[in-house]
Amino acid sequence: MRIAWRIIILAFIFGCSTEEKSFQNQLWFSSPAQRWFEALPIGNGRQGAMIYGGVKEELISLTENTYYSGAVSDHLKKGASEHLPAIRQALLSQNYQLATSLSENILANKSNYGTNLPMANLKITFEHESTATAYKRSLNLENALAIVDYQIDDVTYTREYLASNTDGIIAFHFKTNKNGVLNFQVEIDGFERPVEISDSGKDLIFKCQAREQKHSDGQTGADAYSMVSVIDNNGSTVLKDSKLYIANASDVTILVATATTFGDSDPEKYCTEKIAVAGKKSFDQIRTDHEIDYRKLFNRMKFSLGVDSLQKIPTDERVKNVAGGGTDLGLIPLMYQYARYLTISSSRENSILPSHLQGIWNDNVACQIGWTCDMHLDVNTQMNYWLTETTNLRECAAPLFDWIENTLVPSGKNTAKEVYGVNGWVAHTVSNPWGFTGPGWSTYWGLHPTAGAWIASHLWDRYTFTKDHQFLEKHGYPVLKSSAEFFMNYMFEDPETGYMVTGPACSPENKFRVGSEDYTLDMMPTGDLAIIRQLLESCVAAGTVLGEDTSFTKKVRATINKLPPYKIDANGKLQEWYFDHEEALPHHRHMTHLLGVFPFASIQPEVTPRLAEAAWQSVLSRLTPKDKWEDTGWARSLLILNAARLWKAEEANSHVEEMMRLLTEDNLMVIHPPTAGAKSNVYELDGNTGFCMGVTEMLLQSHFTASDIKSNMLNCDAETPVLHFLPALPRQWDEGEICGLQARGGFEVDLKWKNNTLREARVISKLNQTGVIRYGKSFETIKLNAGEPYYWKMP
Repeated sequence: MRIAWRIIILAFIFGCSTEEKSFQNQLWFSSPAQRWFEALPIGNGRQGAMIYGGVKEELISLTENTYYSGAVSDHLKKGASEHLPAIRQALLSQNYQLATSLSENILANKSNYGTNLPMANLKITFEHESTATAYKRSLNLENALAIVDYQIDDVTYTREYLASNTDGIIAFHFKTNKNGVLNFQVEIDGFERPVEISDSGKDLIFKCQAREQKHSDGQTGADAYSMVSVIDNNGSTVLKDSKLYIANASDVTILVATATTFGDSDPEKYCTEKIAVAGKKSFDQIRTDHEIDYRKLFNRMKFSLGVDSLQKIPTDERVKNVAGGGTDLGLIPLMYQYARYLTISSSRENSILPSHLQGIWNDNVACQIGWTCDMHLDVNTQMNYWLTETTNLRECAAPLFDWIENTLVPSGKNTAKEVYGVNGWVAHTVSNPWGFTGPGWSTYWGLHPTAGAWIASHLWDRYTFTKDHQFLEKHGYPVLKSSAEFFMNYMFEDPETGYMVTGPACSPENKFRVGSEDYTLDMMPTGDLAIIRQLLESCVAAGTVLGEDTSFTKKVRATINKLPPYKIDANGKLQEWYFDHEEALPHHRHMTHLLGVFPFASIQPEVTPRLAEAAWQSVLSRLTPKDKWEDTGWARSLLILNAARLWKAEEANSHVEEMMRLLTEDNLMVIHPPTAGAKSNVYELDGNTGFCMGVTEMLLQSHFTASDIKSNMLNCDAETPVLHFLPALPRQWDEGEICGLQARGGFEVDLKWKNNTLREARVISKLNQTGVIRYGKSFETIKLNAGEPYYWKMP
């Protein structure tokens, strides 16, 4: 069956525009923040700040993405590889207690692992005699500008806050509508950690060190240098007793520059130069340059679900209304765009490191509990960056790719040799700026040897979305090939089946039960199978595209043929471990065995229906009974993503609603409930980004190729990408439009629907590319030149 596609004459104008009314993308509040989860985040890819907006006392929490404790350390145990044969023999014999005991010999030492830390607070105390009225605190996602407005008597006070990537600084602009009434002082507070405060005669300077003893030795880490400079003041400025005093002003601009010694940098030189250049500009020019730079990224997309009738209600009240059982469709596009905003703010092309667990911010909780504020590789960092391809933020993945190539891979090659005695590279569950790639320091969670290959899959995704041969040849393929070399040498044969398997390995961070004992280590858990299959198939495809490595790809194909199949357990679920073990934690938050559903698409409803149904039964089992499910932001995101990929529209939407109801804070940050020693909610960026990616998958999927469709009417190559419109659109989203989505094959897609039916669509090819458009059960092949749009409208 064919869709009645038709080209619309040039006079047809698609309803999507990159310009939106500002109130549709704005968080706003009618009172100052009293806690971190009410504050507003700003960031420039290097520096971050949380703006509280207090009237008499403004609090601004400062962070920096290289401000880590710890250091490069020799974290691998000598002679670790000598223990592998005995461990594997124990696994083959299903002697899990012995395998676990022996595996202690190959775990890495925590050493000076470290964590990202908060830096300091700026405290700004205003001389206000009366109570403020008409208070409003807002964050405009369209220009990345935070604003605080209020009145005291007949004076209107306005504060503007931004973090400029262009100038490499954070800027504050305070003004009033009456001359000479702005009086305040600026000082530094270093939390629990010491801060050395001085001045240059003009600027306030503070130095601090990323030191702590929970995750490192308390003596190693990056050193930071910061400058606070008043560049414009129509009143007076006095620097005294390590404080800045501003008096009799009505217009003041303050700049903050921060850098660290990470990577042997000179932070004083960096800050001095940034302040000197930006200090020659007016605030209006700083803001204009910032907005131009930011909007080049943010304005690529537009999203709405009909008219947002609740936009005049403060954001925190909307969140509380949803938490109490109310419905608010308008919050979904707002949270979607907020995730894109957080990504732009925390990860830019010139960022030194990729986003950590909390992006570029730090709540001073994640860094003080059992796990750290770092780059977790068993789902969190992956989820931070999935949206960069689909939501048109490709440049934001640059620091991730750089870190993989220049930190993870070199260190991982050493780990491959020392721990496993083979070539190639490997990384495990957790990593950091210091290049930690060894097995984690616990058999419960640390032996996840496919974690590095999983994060490396982002490089193959980049190629599938862009068809950038140069990127694939210079960056993607070398990383993927080296990872494949590791696994082809690391895996061993199960003599009973002839299959090649991993081991010792866990299914993060789950357990199985044998008899009365619980264990974590097995051979080839299903998550490993999904990752390795994807890795090897990517290498075959890359080698074919580049026209090289025929002998290598032949070996890879042979290895693929020796991988075990997916299995369905006795209860009809997708089997999580190599053997059909009893689940010790049946409601566990991790669902790594479902990676074949998302993101890797080796399990699809129409292509592998039995496996797809088994995967869905795994999801339902995790949620039965509902109150036993281990809910977190990223885990709930996985529920959305898996439901969307299995075309369970209503179920996907129920998880969207549950995330907003149970896991979303007043400032729309998605949380992990108290865990690992934390006494309060913990922020994780992946909850926000995972939410965004889940909603994207509900509206557009492009993981199919023409070979997945049983039709002789497509008239295209087998590998032609299929653009599936509205694959999991729930009834509640009866009207909406989304513009600027990216699809594999170099396509950009705009969609508009009403009464749950697609009304208009536009597809633009960025290449000379053929694609297949799917809506419902109908398909159409389109062939477009680069830059050529294809329009469709309901007849």
